[in-house]
This record gives sequence, C-alpha cells and structure tokens, in this order.
Amino acid sequence: MSPVFDRSSPEGTDSDASDNQETKLPSFNHAISETSFDNYFLQSHKPSRTSTNVFSSQISPLSHEEFSTAVSSISARENLSHHSFDYSQMFPTFTMQLKQGFNLLMYGVGSKRTILNGFAAYASKVWKVHVVVMNAFAPGFALKDVFSALERIPEIASTPLPQRGPEGQILRLQTFFSNPQGQDPPPKPICIIIHSMDIPALKSSKFRTCVASLCSIQGVHVIASVDNIASPLLWSLDETFSRKPDPGTGIQVGTTSTLLSRSCTWLWHDVTTLKPYDFELHHADRTSLTHHGSKASATDTAVNTRAALMTEVAARHILVSVTDKAKKLFVLLGERQMESMDEVSTPQALEQLACEYSTLFALARENFVATNDTSLRALMGEFKDHGLVVSSVGNTGTEAVWIPLRKSALSNVITDLKKGAL
Repeated sequence: MSPVFDRSSPEGTDSDASDNQETKLPSFNHAISETSFDNYFLQSHKPSRTSTNVFSSQISPLSHEEFSTAVSSISARENLSHHSFDYSQMFPTFTMQLKQGFNLLMYGVGSKRTILNGFAAYASKVWKVHVVVMNAFAPGFALKDVFSALERIPEIASTPLPQRGPEGQILRLQTFFSNPQGQDPPPKPICIIIHSMDIPALKSSKFRTCVASLCSIQGVHVIASVDNIASPLLWSLDETFSRKPDPGTGIQVGTTSTLLSRSCTWLWHDVTTLKPYDFELHHADRTSLTHHGSKASATDTAVNTRAALMTEVAARHILVSVTDKAKKLFVLLGERQMESMDEVSTPQALEQLACEYSTLFALARENFVATNDTSLRALMGEFKDHGLVVSSVGNTGTEAVWIPLRKSALSNVITDLKKGAL
C-alpha cells in the first residue's frame, strides 16, 4: 500500500521539498572565485603606459660652443678626487684573491680606469705576470681583439692552435696551462684587464660565454670594471659562484668538452672614485641629449626623438652619407618648416609645425625628387632611422613629419646643402 501524503502539511508537500532542496544548492557564481594568479594575468595583459614628459623635453641640447664653455668653467669636480680612497693599498689583496682562483669585478660611481691601469703596472712589476689591458669602451671593440692581444704573448703564439675561432683560442690556452708542473720553467700567468665590460656591444651570449670560459682557466685571471646596475644579471648563478676546476679532477683538457666548464667566480669590489668618465666618453658626442647607438625598439626611438632636439653636428654627420635626392628632400622639408618657426623651438612646438605627408609628397613630385610613395619612403627611411626626421599619426589618421632641429641649426644645414658643402 503506497503512502499517503497530506498536502496540507508542509512536510508532505512535494513542491515545498523541492524548494528546500533548491535553496540548499550553492550558487554557480560563488563556486568560481578569482585567485591571485587570475589577478596577476588580468593586470599583466594590459599594455604598459609610458610618459613622454621627461626632463630632456624641457631643455634644448647644447651647441658645441656652449658645451665647451660650460665644461671649462667647472672646477668643483676636480676637488672630488681629494675625497677618494687610495685603492692602491688594496693591490696586494687583489693579487691574493686572483691567486686563490677568483676573478674580480670593480663597480662604483666614477671612472675606474686609473685604478685598473695602476693594478696592471703593479701586477707586471710585482707579480711578474703577462698583463693584457682591453679598452672595451673604444668604438669597434670586439671579442677578436681579446684573442689578438693574447696571441702577442710569445709562449701562447708558439702553442699549436687546435681549430679556428674563439673556441680554438680557448682550447689552446687550456692546453698551455693544463700541466704547469711539467713545464720548465712554469708558464707565467696571464692577467686580463677589461675596462667597461658591461657596454651594450658586449652583452651578447657569445661574448659572455667566452669570458666565462677564460675565467675558468687556471692560469688566466680576469679583472674588469662595470658601471651598469644590472651587470650581475649578465651571468647565471652557476657561472658566478662556481669555482675553477682543479687540474687533477680528470677533466679532459684540450677538447670541446672543457668549454662546458664555465666559472666566472666573481668577487665584487666597490671602488667608488667620483671621477668623470672623460676618457671613456671621449669618442661620444656629449652635446647631444639622445643616444642613437642603442638598440631600442621603434616605439622607444620615436619617443626619445620627440623628447629632445638633435644637434647640428649630428645632423651633418647623417646628411654627409645620404644620396643627393635625399638631400634635396631634406631641403624641401626644412624650408617649409622654417617658414613658421621661431628661433627657440621645443619638440612640442615643432610637432605643431609638422608637414603633412601628402603635402611633402606633392612637393617631392613637383621637384622631381620622388614620383611615387615607395621611392619617397625609401628616401626618408634613413632619416627616420637616425632620428633626423620624425613622423606621427594624428587622431584623424593623417601622417605628419618634421625635423627636430632649432631654426638656427636648420638654417645653417640647409645653407650648406644648397652650396654643396655637405
């Protein structure tokens, strides 16, 4: 006999029972909650916003005469050297640490060239080792310069070269220092001194690998200077803290397997001098506030170009290497820009005087400089790459171009271009 439910009673009501079950079920919205990982990816997928309101946009770059006058009037910085420590007292400590198998990295504010050169003379006279000094800040410095300097050592040059390239040079050094007790007289150690080892041109993986391989050789000692705050990130933790392999560990010397053993074994020394980087920067144009040698992205280059004006000296260097048609195009754009320029122009003011690309194309076609859009953009390509011509796209999608030069500098450059002096 089936049970009978009293529908008048709450307990016996089917609809009420189903309602009670529904109220006990958790809500689907509350079942999924955002975690810290979700919040991280939610925030990190948004593009970062950078401001172009930098200090260099508030002032114009100095001319060569203004820079020379300002530098000649500075005398306070010469007094800073009186407050520096005499680091020559630490030369015996540096020598002891190098003999123990460590390599040294010198950091701190100011030029460290005098300290490293002083230690080079000390090591050659007191320690009696071969000293190789490398100026990595020199233009065109490359990895091959290090090995070319090592080849000038007679003992190294007489050792057979197993293969060509940097790997062969490293293998030859490893073979030369593999059995110092069996050589009579024992081979003299080599002390390699590298100034400004953290410049952008030497941050490639190949250079860092070769330096780490040189540091791991028993008879090779490296002492270098760095200035970038991110220099510790150039090498991995294994390369930084591992010790040089023992000659008696059974490592097969003279083969490519030894290249796997890379140990920089750096010891860091703060050698703050507060001295200017005059010698390191003697090849750079310090009258310019922009650095055109860095490998920045196209967006960063555009932002930096808008943030500061270019100097007349830098513009002349660029115009000397372009074609005659490109020079004519620069004169057309410069003359149109000068029609409404003031003597003192900021980057923001120059952007307001920009010439529309369609107008420039019409001028170029009328003067037989470029007959189509492809040829015009090819002529402007080198100008844009070096920052001599800057372009922007407005809210309406219209492209405009301008030259980031002051009126006096632009007038001088255009005059010389018309005379054929550039």
